[in-house]
Amino acid sequence: MSADDLISEINRANERAAYQAALDMALPALKDSENDYALWIAAGNAYYGLKQFESARRAYLKAADLCPRDVIALSNLAGVYFETGRFTDGLAVCDQALQRRPDYLNAHIHRGNMLSSLDRYDEAAAAYSTALETAPEDPLVLFNLAYALVMTGQYDKAAGIYRRL
Repeated sequence: MSADDLISEINRANERAAYQAALDMALPALKDSENDYALWIAAGNAYYGLKQFESARRAYLKAADLCPRDVIALSNLAGVYFETGRFTDGLAVCDQALQRRPDYLNAHIHRGNMLSSLDRYDEAAAAYSTALETAPEDPLVLFNLAYALVMTGQYDKAAGIYRRL
């Protein structure tokens, strides 16, 4: 099986929530291909699904180090930081991802989530508004933006977005 086929198989297992199966495929492959950043991301996704957040963090950091242009590993790392309550670290990672690719939707969403968790709702609304430029009909972005607007007392704007949903 080619490396690309293996990564596709691991990703399919992750998508089916067969995280242990994905990890069982990824770990032996990493012994032979320890510099394959896509394998590290796939392993990180399996660890994340298993809620082994420290292992996921290490896998995403390894992937980000191997491919300095990559934004997926950093965005996924932000997800780990969100799950573990490390919101300030998550913001820093989101900013790093957005420096690499300013239009990366998931980094904007994660950034908004971090800011909301820090009760910085005006900034969260701005992050979600920026995300809407990339995905104007994304229901998650719309919902999160409406919530942030409610938290800042902008009820009319929030109501308009809820109606869109």
